[in-house]
Amino acid sequence: MKVESKRWWVAPFRPSETFRTSPNVITFFIGWGIIILLLNLSLFTKQGYTPAIPTPIHFTGSSLLDASWVGLRFVGVLALFSMLPVKWPLALPVMWGISISVSSLAQLGLSFNDGVAIFLMRMLLVVSQWGMLYCVVRLTRGTQLRTRMVVSDHYIIRWGNAFLTSWRQNWAGVVVTLASYILALAALNPLAL
Repeated sequence: MKVESKRWWVAPFRPSETFRTSPNVITFFIGWGIIILLLNLSLFTKQGYTPAIPTPIHFTGSSLLDASWVGLRFVGVLALFSMLPVKWPLALPVMWGISISVSSLAQLGLSFNDGVAIFLMRMLLVVSQWGMLYCVVRLTRGTQLRTRMVVSDHYIIRWGNAFLTSWRQNWAGVVVTLASYILALAALNPLAL
């Protein structure tokens, strides 16, 4: 009889059957995040590195359009990955999302001197990135799990019905976190993304 060891960091990451995974995978993702954070911090502390000069917070049409493209692209990639009937390929976009979020977290640590408004906007960006990653992965994994339960001979029809069911359950979280991510990203990068 195999006894699974209890790790203190596993419990918060298992809110439902949607995120059932082995502790080794969760450990891998935590290690991946730490590696990306250390790489970012090593870049920021290199001699000769000058951080970008913060610009005042304002929105332009092109920054909103660019930020919308970045956010919708992430949601679209994960929606495409929900068409695959197995969960292990989800690791690639999740690693991409973790890398972006941890990079923003490293920039948040360096934005203490940029003013309160920029620090709060960066904090909103980090929180919305993590929230969007959680909500969209929940939508994607829920779609994968429901695809098997829909009765149809055509896979695309099964996937579409499963996606709509999962969307009805997760749309509020996806829309709120995506909108806050787009606004925060557009405010912090008004000239070029």
